[in-house]
Amino acid sequence: MLRERAQVADLLAESPSLRQEVPAIIARRLPLARRIVARELAAYGEVPADPPELDEARVLGEWLP
Repeated sequence: MLRERAQVADLLAESPSLRQEVPAIIARRLPLARRIVARELAAYGEVPADPPELDEARVLGEWLP
């Protein structure tokens, strides 16, 4: 997760205009990410907890689930 955040930070530094697209990208990708996590947890007999609200600050910041 930290490696991916660093890659995104580099990309946004190289192309600052992309920052305005981040909320839409999160909204578009979040449902798939949640399905993937649910499948992975199910493989171990786990049930996902209620998902946290994710925004740009949480996705790109220091917050860890």
